[in-house]
Amino acid sequence: MVSRDNLVYSIASASRILGVKRESIKGFKRFWKVCWIWIKGQRPFFISKLVFNRHFAEHRQRQGAELTAKSWPEAPQWYTVENQAKGTSYPVTLEDDGPECACHDYQNQVVILGKGICKHGYAVLLKLGYGSLREYLAA
Repeated sequence: MVSRDNLVYSIASASRILGVKRESIKGFKRFWKVCWIWIKGQRPFFISKLVFNRHFAEHRQRQGAELTAKSWPEAPQWYTVENQAKGTSYPVTLEDDGPECACHDYQNQVVILGKGICKHGYAVLLKLGYGSLREYLAA
C-alpha cells in the first residue's frame, strides 16, 4: 500500500539516487530528516530527505520528457499524454493550479500529499514550454 513514507522515501528512489540496483540495498530506514541506507559490501550511510524530495520531482520531469502530449482542438485545456513504449495514454486537464491527471501516481499524490504532479502532467508543461510547475504557476 502506498503511504506518505514510501511514496517519496523508498528503496526504488534510493537506488536511482545512488545509481545502484535495488537488490543491492540490504537495509533502509526512515528517520526525521534523513534516510539510512545500507548497501551490501559498504558501510551504511544517510541521505537527506531533501535529496529525496528533489529527486521525486526531477524523476517525474525526466519521465515526462519521454512522453508525447497532444492537445484537443475542441478543448485547449485538455490533453492526451501517450507513453508509446508502454502503449498507454492518460487524459490530463490543465487547471490554474497545475495539471490534473487520471493516473494512479497523481491520484496517490493528491490523497497522500494534498497536491501533486505526475510525469503526464510534466509532459504537458514541457509541451507548453515550462520546465517546472513553479514556472507554470508564476506565469
